[in-house]
Amino acid sequence: MKIRISHIRFAVQLICFFLLLYGGILFGWRRIVIRDIEPPLPALACHYNEKPILLCFLYDLQRLLATDPKRALIYSIPFLILAVLLGRIWCGWVCPLITIQDIFIRLRSLFGIPYISVSEKGKKVLRIFGYIFLFLATGFSFLIGRPFCPLYRFSIDLELPFCQICPARHILPLLQGKREDFLYINRFSLLTEFISYTSITVFSVFIAGITFIRRFWCRVCPLGLLMSLLHVNRWSPFSLKKDVNRCTSCGICARCCPMELDIVYKEKEKENVLSKDCILCLRCVEQCPEDDALKFTVFGFPVIKSRFKP
Repeated sequence: MKIRISHIRFAVQLICFFLLLYGGILFGWRRIVIRDIEPPLPALACHYNEKPILLCFLYDLQRLLATDPKRALIYSIPFLILAVLLGRIWCGWVCPLITIQDIFIRLRSLFGIPYISVSEKGKKVLRIFGYIFLFLATGFSFLIGRPFCPLYRFSIDLELPFCQICPARHILPLLQGKREDFLYINRFSLLTEFISYTSITVFSVFIAGITFIRRFWCRVCPLGLLMSLLHVNRWSPFSLKKDVNRCTSCGICARCCPMELDIVYKEKEKENVLSKDCILCLRCVEQCPEDDALKFTVFGFPVIKSRFKP
């Protein structure tokens, strides 16, 4: 039986998911610290988890932008190094929320539930929400820490503006058995109560979205959007190369792409077709029916090639 790329990727996802959620609980692992620096994870590993070994970059970024912006810049350096080192493989192979999405995809296929294709206008609308989430995690976090800002007096209630509404805060602790925090309503103030209900709404939309739309959360994830804006795929050692002479324009790569990207299909001149939004799931390479039409390379060396499928 031939091992498929998607099977290998899903196995890696499950291993990462298990270690990130249960490494601290089952093995007593502590937060990873290297010379007083906690490496930020370029994936949504929730700080609401019990005994997390790594935390999402956005968590400390929000805290530091509100309290110490200069330190936030220093803190961003290891994130940039890790993001460039592996590009958006962090999204496609490590992120716990993508693993949950992939589980939902498999369940949907099992029950024969069709997915809903997102129109170009729909993609733009979802991207707008991604920018809103990214602003909450960056610009808004910076503003609430400034005494001149009217929101400063609400800085305690708005300590982590994105984390407070991120769906990970509900679903990941629940998977650890922390049922008391699931859909929790913080009644400390009217503002925290409003944020709690907003969080539950976002979580509900998240569940509905990943049930019917491929990679729904990836389209609005502020961390993924940040890495896309930084073009980390461009600077990473990875590339996705297309031999235009071998391509038969069958369109399989566009149809199988969970992010619904069509650059691999449409590109007729450039060899490297790795886009900034590609999460490197390599589904296109796996499904391409032509020998060597698509290649996944590391530092220019081909690692995975497409194969003819009779």
